[in-house]
Amino acid sequence: MQLLAYGYRLLSFLGFHNTTGPLTVSNAANTPVSAHILKAAEELGYKTIDINAESQLGYGELQSTVQNGVRWSTAKAFLRPAMERENLHVVIKAHVTKVLFSNEQVAIGVEYIKNGSAHRVKVTKEVVLSAGAVGSPQILLLSGIGPKWHLDNFSIPVIADLPVGENLQDHLDTDTGIYTIQEPLSITQSKVNSLTVTLQYRVFGTGYLASPAALEAVSFHKSSVSETDVLSPDIQMHYVMTIPGTYPDQPLYGLANYDHTAYNALHGDMIDQEGFLIFPGIVRPKSRGKIRLRSTDPFQHPEIDPHYLEHPDDVKTFIEG
Repeated sequence: MQLLAYGYRLLSFLGFHNTTGPLTVSNAANTPVSAHILKAAEELGYKTIDINAESQLGYGELQSTVQNGVRWSTAKAFLRPAMERENLHVVIKAHVTKVLFSNEQVAIGVEYIKNGSAHRVKVTKEVVLSAGAVGSPQILLLSGIGPKWHLDNFSIPVIADLPVGENLQDHLDTDTGIYTIQEPLSITQSKVNSLTVTLQYRVFGTGYLASPAALEAVSFHKSSVSETDVLSPDIQMHYVMTIPGTYPDQPLYGLANYDHTAYNALHGDMIDQEGFLIFPGIVRPKSRGKIRLRSTDPFQHPEIDPHYLEHPDDVKTFIEG
């Protein structure tokens, strides 16, 4: 709760949220299907909720950082309004290679590569490293912060012997529920390609093209193996208001890392079919993965070993989902 006040300052959204912050959050529902799903959940005795309020157990509309049908990113919300500040300098198309340390092992700056040349930036207060669940540990390892035995393998001087790269957690989803409907209520390829839908989006920022990847509703549940308190679900269901089919330019192949044979078995012969998908996923996995360096080359992707479903409880939770 100590962080709640800061969250209010960031957001601009009704309900359990602030309405004056720079980061716009909006409900994602654009099709009638999501409303039917929420109504059906209520009829079955489930709660319909604000998914970003006090409790997440139940069904609700997806909320996304979208403004007028366009992604409202942190860059748009925070960086662009501050670009004229004298104390802000943004460097694009640059790749951070390591954090720099003083003889007293205090972070004093970063080194980065831009246009093939190395540059260094020094700081007077602190370095904030925010490169994601994969990039941050890679940079720390290259900087000499990590398990000593691993850094020694690459002759990287050790600044601090710490378990960097351990405890990797990922929310695994699976595509199992494909449901066809008889009414023209969902998103299909022919609708998306129509002139009417295109004009609606271009002029008003609404309609099928404003739907964030057709994901419009979610629900959260507790499994029988959950060890967390009553307000903490460990299963999330994603309701996608389309059946993607097997179009030549179908992006779902790469986005979800599908095997083509498996994808075609699930979605083949369903081109332009009305319906929706359900993706169950585990949100509190007990399996733990690792990030390791492949080399000292900062441009080479690190080794990612997610250890998916290694813990038996994750398998049970997935099956329940």
